Amino acid sequence: MLRSTFVMLMAGAIAAVFGTAARASGKSGAPGASALSAKPSPEVLARFDTNRDGTLDAAERAAMRKDIQERMQPLRDASIKQYDWNRNGRLDDDEALAWQQDREQRHEFVEKWALHHYDADKNGVLDASEQQVRKAAREEWVRQKKTQILETYDTNRNGTLDPAEKAAIRAQSDAARQAALDRYDANRDGRLDDAERSAAAGGEVRRTGRQQTEAGGSAVRTGETAAAKAPAGPALASLRVTPAGGASYAQGAEIAFTLGSAAPVTVRIHDAAGRLVRTLASGAQKDAGAQVLRWDGTSGGGRAVANGLYLVTVEVPGGKATQKLALIR
Repeated sequence: MLRSTFVMLMAGAIAAVFGTAARASGKSGAPGASALSAKPSPEVLARFDTNRDGTLDAAERAAMRKDIQERMQPLRDASIKQYDWNRNGRLDDDEALAWQQDREQRHEFVEKWALHHYDADKNGVLDASEQQVRKAAREEWVRQKKTQILETYDTNRNGTLDPAEKAAIRAQSDAARQAALDRYDANRDGRLDDAERSAAAGGEVRRTGRQQTEAGGSAVRTGETAAAKAPAGPALASLRVTPAGGASYAQGAEIAFTLGSAAPVTVRIHDAAGRLVRTLASGAQKDAGAQVLRWDGTSGGGRAVANGLYLVTVEVPGGKATQKLALIR
């Protein structure tokens, strides 16, 4: 766990230190959108204003654009790898929306963390002096991480990371991310929601089938014993979530699944942040065989929900399945 956390921190620091997540990325849209038309900052001028005339001419902007594209490529590749569910090599509207929502959720998490650590007067906002403290702390953190990353991964000791060294970091980061998903992604939706992140960060983790007790010199796997004695639940198979009455989810969704035997069924809709939006069935008894429920795109209060990514979870005793849908009207 500690090693996985370390690798994740290293990979995250690469974005801040070496610019793989360039600040030119826009607030919305697909990853890599840039704001090249904005007034250049002093840092940008110092780097790209080669003739030192205080502005960027066409050639200098072209050099900056190329530099941004090269720095953003690892971020684009990572985004496509994580969110390109249909594997067509690009992010479609629903995939880009999911990427954007996760990005905003991460930003919200960081801002809450910053408030907790730097809001000295506890007024709910960071004033100018608190922002300065935050900036100084981040700069020191980046400096330390840069030193740590170079010491760990700069194998040729040339003071920078060449492509092969960056690739090694990305490979370890991918492995750590997959290990975290395998261990903490309880609903198997390919991402860690707030509760799962909390568990990964050291929160309460329920360990089943791993606790051992010594009895008469032999180890007894208490979790496995309990699981073996528990009655097997009905098989839940072939969960499919499809648009209702069209090619998109504008009119809602049809939720189809198959039960191996009669069982109480619970069907819930959650948003991308894990908040409950609608309960379609709560312990409703269903017969064995094919079942179909419909969600009309409204919340429990009957209001139409906002565009975005939603998770459909079907749960029976001993089984649970989740699928995503992107609602775009």
